[in-house]
Amino acid sequence: MMENNPRQMPRYYYYGVAVAVLLSGVFILRESLWTPPSPVAYKQDPMSSVLDGVVKGNNNDSNNNNGGKLARKKTNDSIESVTLADWIAEYQLAFEAHAANSTNDTLNVAQPAQSLSPLLALEVESVSHIPEECKVVVDFRKNNSRKCRNPRIFGRISGPYVALIEWEDKLTATEESNPTAGNTTVSGNNATTTDIPMVHQMVGRYSVPSRGRYFIEVIGLFCNGPQWNQSFQKTCMEDPTRHRITQDTAFISVTTVSSLSSELAFGHWKWSPPTINQTKLSNLTDHDNEDPRNQPPLLTRYQPQNCRTSLDLKTDRCRIPMSLDRFTPYQFDDNDAAGRVRSQLSQWGNKTVLLCFVGLSHSRELAREVGLWLSEWNATNIQAISMDAQFPRLVNPRRIASRRCTATVVASGQWSAGLKPSGGKYRGMGPTGFPEYEDEVMNMVARLKKRKLTNLFLRSIHYNALGDIKTTCPPQDWRSPPVIDAYNDILVDLTTSRKVPFIDTNFIVGPMWDISADLCHYKNDRVARAEALYVLSRILSA
Repeated sequence: MMENNPRQMPRYYYYGVAVAVLLSGVFILRESLWTPPSPVAYKQDPMSSVLDGVVKGNNNDSNNNNGGKLARKKTNDSIESVTLADWIAEYQLAFEAHAANSTNDTLNVAQPAQSLSPLLALEVESVSHIPEECKVVVDFRKNNSRKCRNPRIFGRISGPYVALIEWEDKLTATEESNPTAGNTTVSGNNATTTDIPMVHQMVGRYSVPSRGRYFIEVIGLFCNGPQWNQSFQKTCMEDPTRHRITQDTAFISVTTVSSLSSELAFGHWKWSPPTINQTKLSNLTDHDNEDPRNQPPLLTRYQPQNCRTSLDLKTDRCRIPMSLDRFTPYQFDDNDAAGRVRSQLSQWGNKTVLLCFVGLSHSRELAREVGLWLSEWNATNIQAISMDAQFPRLVNPRRIASRRCTATVVASGQWSAGLKPSGGKYRGMGPTGFPEYEDEVMNMVARLKKRKLTNLFLRSIHYNALGDIKTTCPPQDWRSPPVIDAYNDILVDLTTSRKVPFIDTNFIVGPMWDISADLCHYKNDRVARAEALYVLSRILSA
């Protein structure tokens, strides 16, 4: 589904970034990253002028000899084109200045100007890093006057590799211990909710294959996130123009490499910029290329409100946060999986093989990408097709069986949480709640198993980038990361209990979740290509 025009929202504006200095932590193994600043004048970070935007340039996935055109924000807010070499050279100087003024790998946290309305960032008590456990801990203020009782945050680390931070919230207040508990409904960013336990701490874990210095970005998605037994149709996201909790230049030192899951052993997103032949970088060695001083942080891409017309898209306000150039230096390192998957095709010999991908537009794109791999390998006896099913309840086992699919991969959830087309039969329909989605998937799995389809798989639902119709208030599209995570948790639970193979591609999609050009579909990009290869490998390994 394509994004549709949102309603009018306040115009974007810039704000100062506060620099918070950390006191020493009391735990030896706990690296304290932030304590809130006092309400005094804020100091501009020396690197912000460099890192405010990456915009203008070639957004395709092929190697670009000039590294792609980037943008550097000048003091008069005009944009001048610079090369990757220029950007990295200036970035090195700023990084060294920042590191020289930081102690104990201090992670600074961005704060809005005092005149702005309260945000989730203002209710953060501290952010800490525990290197030995590959853990990041966000503590919130412990008082009943907090507006953000059930926050939802998202995080990513970027450096030699890129990885999502997987969060779990820790409830330390219950209705029994909270005498003010009541029945107020969660309905927006500023609603004070007392019908659910208050989240005082969120713990995140990451996994990367190498040690080193990594930039870290933590953003607030919801002040009060969607709840299991409540409608989230009017639950608003945080304003993406000021949702960042960490500062642009925040970093951690990764000292522990944990054992990798089978998925992560398949491949990782790695800093691997296009071939560099500029004079300024001609003396860089492979080791230099791994140096974090040469790697700008990968900050979340989003679409501000009122960024749809060609005129708007030329402005800095729209162009900078929507740029795709930030992803150019990252490639998926699949450890030669393509060669291994190609060799596995021999198990099918020359017999006709039909791979069926059931869902809607996301499944169509996946089938197309699988077809591109097969065409590249000249596997003319194998065909990949898609079969439409907007919702889990519309997945038709009889139709699948009639096509005699060699393998079937089902993923239905985008329409369940997305904006329905204005001219269709489902127009005006809100999102499918979590209990209802669970019932639909449970019944779908039962129907599919009753039909005894061979080589049946369910696939994880894709994240969507932060388009304007998702972040307007109230939202018109509900495919936020927490909603997609809840849908995928349901799929994992049901496929495990019903013994149906589950293909989880989030280790590929997740770290680059905001790369989709249309803020929805992974199409003709490196995510789509890597995901198709992994799905093929899972089908062949069944």
